[in-house]
Amino acid sequence: MLAAESKVATSDSTDSPKNNPNRSWNQIVEQVSPFLQSVNQRLIQQANDFDPKIVPYAQSALNGSGKHLRPSKGVHLVISAERLKVSSALLIPSLHDHRFYFVVPWEGGMIIGTTDTDYSGDLNNPKTEATEVTEILNAINSFFPALRLNTSDVVSTFAGLRPLINTNSHNSPKDISRGEAIFESNDGLISIAGGKLTTYRRMAERTVDLAAKRLTEKHEKSAIPPSTTAATILSGGSYTQSDSQQAIRRLIEYKKLSVNIATRLTRTYGSNVEQIEAILAEKKHDYSAIIPGTDFIAAEIIYAVRFQMAITISDVLIRRTRLAVITGKRSLEYVQFIAELMGHEIGWDAAEQVQQVNQYRVQFESEYSVYGEV
Repeated sequence: MLAAESKVATSDSTDSPKNNPNRSWNQIVEQVSPFLQSVNQRLIQQANDFDPKIVPYAQSALNGSGKHLRPSKGVHLVISAERLKVSSALLIPSLHDHRFYFVVPWEGGMIIGTTDTDYSGDLNNPKTEATEVTEILNAINSFFPALRLNTSDVVSTFAGLRPLINTNSHNSPKDISRGEAIFESNDGLISIAGGKLTTYRRMAERTVDLAAKRLTEKHEKSAIPPSTTAATILSGGSYTQSDSQQAIRRLIEYKKLSVNIATRLTRTYGSNVEQIEAILAEKKHDYSAIIPGTDFIAAEIIYAVRFQMAITISDVLIRRTRLAVITGKRSLEYVQFIAELMGHEIGWDAAEQVQQVNQYRVQFESEYSVYGEV
């Protein structure tokens, strides 16, 4: 999957439009699309595994333990830092039940949340409901009564599902452990469930190590090596604090960026900021141009296309830069700017740019706007 997709997204591929001007990005996508579609179907199947009613085969390992997956929905709101001024993360006890809400400074705004309720809807598309927004705002207002936060203060919303492992359908989701568990079926299927995004590397390590052990036992060969994730540096993670300071100085002195933008770029991209610097050095376009109403620059959009496999506006604004969440409906004011940047890089004609903008508008309204309204 990664090898195929790298042809779509990496600038140093010999098959990329940058190195082969006779081929457009769309042609490359068309070439690999049958493979990507098959991968997408597998990913959809894996997502469906989240619901034990859909895939009994994967659930069989869980059944043997008397446990089942119980989706719990969590909703988060993004509020302007001008309305909620706190300098560090806060945990706020609920006045109505035994749980906490949080306030976390993030990308110039504040994330507040979260709910913790049973969910039985579309697993691929959980949405924020009006009652959930009201619940969170009321909880925060009870702690900061002078603020009187209301829905007009909400920049954006987003919702997700926790894959909780449950043995008792009568308890509350908030009482269920967030820990992961590995299950093995009689026919050799290894399944992992539960867990949190913050522990994904440990979860993967445990699963890979168990699979390697079982394969070694089954085939009676020399030991298959365990996971190497503990010694693997994540992309962009090779900078020291001194390296980061030097990068900030370079961006300020040589690229003429502001202190805030240079600092954010280095904090966000780590050692990969050098690729941002290389894009800024290109003479054909002014990639230091600021995206209207933000402190993000055009080079970050180009970086997302070349190095992060972004091929749609939604890829860039929702799944790479998170600008859809950070700026909310203001993203609709500069989405055409993004379309033009990506269009020049990828090779979109005017019609494709319009289609991409419309697709982004639909997805934003469905998933991130307050109550689904723009």
